[in-house]
Amino acid sequence: MLLTPETFKKHFETFNRHDEETVIQHVDNATAWDWLRDQIPLFHCPDSYLEETYYFRWWVYRKHIKLTSDGFVITEFHPSVSWAGKHNTINCAVGHHLNEGRWLRNRQDFLKDYILFWFKGNGNLRSYSCWIADAVWNYCKVDGDFQLAIDLLPDMIENYIMWEKSNRNESGLFWSIDDRDAMEISISGSGLRPTLNAYMYADAMAIANIARLAGDDESNKRFKEKANQLKQLVQKYLWDEHAQFFKVIPLKNSNDMVKYWDFQKMDQLITYASYLDISLGLSIFQTLVTNKRGRSY
Repeated sequence: MLLTPETFKKHFETFNRHDEETVIQHVDNATAWDWLRDQIPLFHCPDSYLEETYYFRWWVYRKHIKLTSDGFVITEFHPSVSWAGKHNTINCAVGHHLNEGRWLRNRQDFLKDYILFWFKGNGNLRSYSCWIADAVWNYCKVDGDFQLAIDLLPDMIENYIMWEKSNRNESGLFWSIDDRDAMEISISGSGLRPTLNAYMYADAMAIANIARLAGDDESNKRFKEKANQLKQLVQKYLWDEHAQFFKVIPLKNSNDMVKYWDFQKMDQLITYASYLDISLGLSIFQTLVTNKRGRSY
């Protein structure tokens, strides 16, 4: 069935009618439909709520495209907040921004600037956990043009090594504060968290793939080994057989030793959130659950 753009204009008119446009960035409400009509994939669904949600997400996304002195960025917040970085950005959302924004028709006009902002500009790439190498890899796969990823390979490797220096525990797993996973202060707490370990696995695999395309056999082999080792450690230590999912091993500091690899006495608020993270672009949990159960979710 051939979709006609004008069929979906009604959604944007509804969104505009109910919005108090307190912040205007690159594309305002008045021109939102004209801009998005030529940018986004059209989607029709018998479930009207699902269809409306799809277009609402794009309507909101374009609100966060911002032209700055560093080129285009995607902001995480509309009002200015004290915990944001430069231009009201925050790195914990960059994976989502790239994975969604890669479907814009003229994505190169916006997202290349945004990627370079994090790797070459003034973005703080390690203030929160994120899976930026994996997101850049998936961004490049849309066009099949990997030159940007190849050019950024040394920066990706450096970022990964910095995470290893600051957050890798003696067990080989990565430690993080729950707040730095953008989960605020959660009941599962700081420690060896499935989230950051999933992101690091995804980034290691992305770096290995990019290194292969760049002809860097040494980095390709090294990061494949890192990914495989991390996968084995997550399966061995973060899988709770009783709950049939992955959980946090609480640790106060990154260099502490784990005394008990036991989940039964630990409250958790990670399982559902972690699965949502993976459904939005990562693969480690699905891979691990498949291996554990002989089937995937």
